[in-house]
Amino acid sequence: MFNLDEEKAVFQSLLREAVHTGADLSTLIHAQKARLVAAGLPDGEINHLIHDRHRRAAYRPQWAVQETVLHVPLADIDRARALGARRHLANNVWVAPAGADLNRFRRWLR
Repeated sequence: MFNLDEEKAVFQSLLREAVHTGADLSTLIHAQKARLVAAGLPDGEINHLIHDRHRRAAYRPQWAVQETVLHVPLADIDRARALGARRHLANNVWVAPAGADLNRFRRWLR
């Protein structure tokens, strides 16, 4: 008998290992997916596990080495501020602080 939580943990660790090693995911996914379906895990949740792992593996932060000028329209000021942007009063521009992940500010970079 399968323990559902253990099977999910095994599946996640196998996905993590396959992404790091570049192994063929299709064979791994089909084999593990069959085991998880047999254990009673809904197909939708299995697909969520797969896509979540791929999304996290594909994300790479882009760190700002210095303050980076942002082109923030008036309508987005509150959102930019919430993400950590600062306004330079002397230059009247918005900047992403040094050390910030620029992916968060991608829409305002030029």
